[in-house]
Amino acid sequence: MLVAALLTGTPSEEGCGAPAGTDALLDTAGQRILLIGESHGAEQAPAFVTALACLTVERGETTVVGLEQSHIEQDRIDAFMESGGGPAARSALMEGSSFWDLSPMRDGRSSEAMFAMMDAIRRMQADGAEIELLALDFDPIADADLAEADSTRDAAMARRTLAAAERADRVIVLAGGVHARATAFRHGEYYAETIGSLLPRETFLSVNTLTDGGTSWNCRGASIEAVECRVHESHGGTFDGPPRVLEEGEYGDTPQMQFYGDAYDRFVFLGPATASLPAIPLDGDAAD
Repeated sequence: MLVAALLTGTPSEEGCGAPAGTDALLDTAGQRILLIGESHGAEQAPAFVTALACLTVERGETTVVGLEQSHIEQDRIDAFMESGGGPAARSALMEGSSFWDLSPMRDGRSSEAMFAMMDAIRRMQADGAEIELLALDFDPIADADLAEADSTRDAAMARRTLAAAERADRVIVLAGGVHARATAFRHGEYYAETIGSLLPRETFLSVNTLTDGGTSWNCRGASIEAVECRVHESHGGTFDGPPRVLEEGEYGDTPQMQFYGDAYDRFVFLGPATASLPAIPLDGDAAD
C-alpha cells in the first residue's frame, strides 16, 4: 500500500511536473550532488531531470545539470544556451557533431527527449534562472591526463561534477544507471569504477530511476558486431501505481533490490517507459 503522503504532489511539484516526493528528495539531499541513473532511450528520465531543475530554480538555487556527453561538445552547448532556440539553433547544436550527428551509435543519450530537456533548461536560463548545462564526459585533449585511468570516462565525469559543485548550489547529473551508482560495478570478473565510487561519499546522493514495462530506444547486443540500436521492449518491474519517489519501506526484499544492493541511496518510479528516438535518425531508423 502506498504511503498516503505520496499520493498527492506539493504545489511546486505539480507546477514543475515532478513526481510526488521530489521536493522531499531535494530536502533529503540538502546541497549534495544528485546522481540520477537512467536506462537510456526513454522520455521519462530526461523529463524527471527537467522537473528537478525546475524545482531547484524555484528554490533559488544556482544549478548545474551535467550531461553524459563529451566535453568537446561544450562550445556547441554554450552557443545553444545563448540562442533563441528554434530550428537554426538546433542545427548548430547537432549538425556535424561527433555526439549527435556523426556517431554510428544511438544509445538514447542523443534522443529527442534529451534535446527537449536541454531546450527546457535553455528556456529557464533565458527567463533569468541561474542554471547551466555541462558536458561531463571524457575529452581526449582536456582529459589527456586520464587516458590511462582504469575508468577513463567516469574519472572525467567525476572530476567535472566535483568542480561544478564548488560554484553551484546544486549539481544534477543524468547518466546511465551504472555510471550513477554510489559503488563500483562488479559483474563476475568485470570491475569498473563509477562516478559515485570516485566522488567523496558525503558529497552526493545516488538516485536510480525505475520504469514498469513499455519501450525504449537503445543499443543491445552480445558483442559490438551484434549490437542493434532500435526500439526495444522494456521489462516490467517490481512497482506500479503513480510516478513517485519511493519510500524506503516500499523497496522490499525483491530480486530487483537485491541486485542493486547498496548501489543507490533512493529510487524514483516513473511509470511505463516511452521510447524516445534519436534526434538525428540513422538511415533506416524506425519506431517498430
